[in-house]
Amino acid sequence: MPSAATMLPAPSHSYYDNFPAVKFRNLDTDAYQECEDALKNSNTKNFIIDFGGAGQDGGQAWCALNVDPRNLNILEFLGKKRELRLRTRWMCVCVVLCWCCAELTG
Repeated sequence: MPSAATMLPAPSHSYYDNFPAVKFRNLDTDAYQECEDALKNSNTKNFIIDFGGAGQDGGQAWCALNVDPRNLNILEFLGKKRELRLRTRWMCVCVVLCWCCAELTG
């Protein structure tokens, strides 16, 4: 099972060009199995998944793994308007919340 750290970068949706430190993988390609395996791996620290409707309607799905919260402005990321094709977002927020709390408390 490949770890998130060994996964090769893949081309991403232009939306993610706004966040170059986060590498999103297209789940509608062979990257799906790699991402699924990484999500089941206990070494994966966190994840972000964006997905929309069916492919024939322009829907897409993208996954980022082991996002370093020091390299992502979470408020900007959450506030950036997304296309309808990326209308749903799932995040493992435990690590992100701990980082945000540490930043807020000093």
